[in-house]
Amino acid sequence: MERQKRVINALETAISSLETAMKLLVSKKGDVEQPIWQAASEVEYAVFLLALTQKSESSSWKTEHKTRDIDVGQALTAAQDSLEEAKKAVNNNSDEAYQKAWVARRHILAAQDFLRAQKKKEA
Repeated sequence: MERQKRVINALETAISSLETAMKLLVSKKGDVEQPIWQAASEVEYAVFLLALTQKSESSSWKTEHKTRDIDVGQALTAAQDSLEEAKKAVNNNSDEAYQKAWVARRHILAAQDFLRAQKKKEA
C-alpha cells in the first residue's frame, strides 16, 4: 500500500510538471526543459517502483509504441494522457500501470530528444 501511494505521488508530480512545461511551451516564456526533466525523474521513479511488482518481464509492448516524428507538444500531451491512465490503474492493475508509465517515459524522452535536436539546429 505504501508503494502504491509513492507511485501515485510520483505520477501526480510528473503530470503537474508536464502541465507546467506545456504552459511554458505555449507562452514561450521560461525554460521548458526543467519541468520536463522533473517529470522524467518522477516517471523513472514510478516505473522503478512498478517494476518491483512485475511477475514477469514481457516486453513485446515496449517496442510497439513509436515516438518518432512527433513534436514536443504532442509528446508531452501523449505522456500526460499515459500518466493519467497509469494513475487510474495503480490500485487495480499494476501491470497496466507499469505499461502506461513506461509509454509515458518514452514520450518524455522523445520530447527531450526533440528539444536537444532543436538546440543543435539553432547553434
